[in-house]
Amino acid sequence: MNRSALVSHMAVLFSIVCVASFIDLAQSSPSQKISPPAVAPTDTGSLAGTVEDHHGVPVGGATVTVESLDRHKMRSGNTDGMGSFSFENLPVGEYMVTATARGLLSKTEKVRVKDRRRTTLHFKLKAPPVDGESSA
Repeated sequence: MNRSALVSHMAVLFSIVCVASFIDLAQSSPSQKISPPAVAPTDTGSLAGTVEDHHGVPVGGATVTVESLDRHKMRSGNTDGMGSFSFENLPVGEYMVTATARGLLSKTEKVRVKDRRRTTLHFKLKAPPVDGESSA
């Protein structure tokens, strides 16, 4: 499979994961009716960023989990082939964001999503220490 086909497939998978996460979130609140907003949503923002390894190489397929500290809700998705991720329409508030990838150490950051703003994160995941090495 050539690189452009792989990137295309990764983008489709990322879209599917995002839709599945939204459906999970919607099903966890069955008493609330979900319908498209008539106007631009308020009290929401977005979160986007990248995940790289310790050499600065983009990590495609890394899992990024966003957990609301205010609402105790969680969403997750995977990075695309360029290591990019994005979460739209997040309620304003504090979040713990964790990036994980196979063979690399996970990293978590606390961020605040602001109304109608895009918060940007850059994760640089380190390799696990080799036996006999200490982690700094």
